[in-house]
Amino acid sequence: MKQAIETLKLELERLILLRESIVNSGQAIRERAKLAELNEKIYGHERGIVVLFRSEIESQKLLKRARIMQS
Repeated sequence: MKQAIETLKLELERLILLRESIVNSGQAIRERAKLAELNEKIYGHERGIVVLFRSEIESQKLLKRARIMQS
């Protein structure tokens, strides 16, 4: 799970850098469709990270409870 989160983080960083490059180069006006697509991908990656992170936290809580009950 941690690897999936890290992979999404790296991809998110790449997408953000790409978006910044398009905006800073002045191509944002000509590349509106591409910019909108990048924003959707960025949002999707952000949501994915949140979902995976919450799932990881819940898994850790369940494991901790199970260990406590076994003690």
